[in-house]
Amino acid sequence: MFKRWQRYSADTWYREASKGKARFIFLRGVVGWGLPMFITMTFVFPELAGLADDCHTSSSLLRGLVVWGSGGALFGWWLWFFSARKYGVAQEVRSNGVVEDR
Repeated sequence: MFKRWQRYSADTWYREASKGKARFIFLRGVVGWGLPMFITMTFVFPELAGLADDCHTSSSLLRGLVVWGSGGALFGWWLWFFSARKYGVAQEVRSNGVVEDR
């Protein structure tokens, strides 16, 4: 069971890595982590605390997009870096989509 999960994880990594580092960071980090965090911290938590009317200015929305987008990019890069180390592939993918082994 555990070996099957490891094989599935490695196959998923190779498939996603073959599409490129920038796409991986954008989809996994910015869209997959940064956007949900932005929505949660900007709209959900203030609504639960009863502060929703006070905090929705254009500057606070722009600041939240920058902060959570940057954090998402950093998170995506972190995922790429440690996945590349774990599965033993180079951190760069060639332009033809082939992942180079070290």
